[in-house]
Formats: sequence, C-alpha cells, structure tokens
Amino acid sequence: MLTELLPNASFRERITAANKLRSVLATVVVRDPRKWGTYNIQPLTFVHSPDSPLYADLADAIPANLDYIISAQQNDGGWGLTWSWENVDPMAWKAAKKEWRGVVTLEDLERLDSFRRIAH
Repeated sequence: MLTELLPNASFRERITAANKLRSVLATVVVRDPRKWGTYNIQPLTFVHSPDSPLYADLADAIPANLDYIISAQQNDGGWGLTWSWENVDPMAWKAAKKEWRGVVTLEDLERLDSFRRIAH
C-alpha cells in the first residue's frame, strides 16, 4: 500500500502523499514499450517486486516492461544504457559507462528474479 512509504507521517499526510504520488506516476511513467529504448521512466523504475508499494498502480504495464527488459539483454549478458554524457567528458564517460552498465545490469537481473522471470 502506498501509505507505507511514509510510516511516520499522520494518516492524512500519508493519504495526501499517496494521492500526489499516484498523480505524478500517471504523468511521468512511460507505458509505451516503443519508447523504452530511450532515457525515460519505465514502470519498473519504481516497482522492484510484486510486493512494492507502487505495484498495484502500475500492474497493467509490468508484464510488458519485464518482456522488454528480457528482449533488451545484450549478447554478453548485460544491458546497455539509455543515456550518455560522452560528449561532455569522453575519458570520464568511458570509465563511468562500464560502472553504470554494471549497475543497470544488476538492477535488471534483480527485477527479473523478483518477478520470477529467471530460471534457477
């Protein structure tokens, strides 16, 4: 439940925050799979497992987003990035790209695992 996100707030504050968050998510989360290859906010950006407080609000888009993640896996087992700042500092980007690619790969594997999309 979304109200779990603010355990120390009053009930009224939690409801207000949850409603605001739902409104923001409805606006910023990109639900069109054709756009997920670019830098944007996908449904699984905020939902890391079926137990996530935001799962219910994005449940309709989760299966397609999981399918997209699986389809975007590269031959070496990792995932590419949807952003770059190579034009700002090419040398720094070269090192940062490797590190960020590792972060993105770990996050995608954790999400796939939490939704039981990885065979064990």
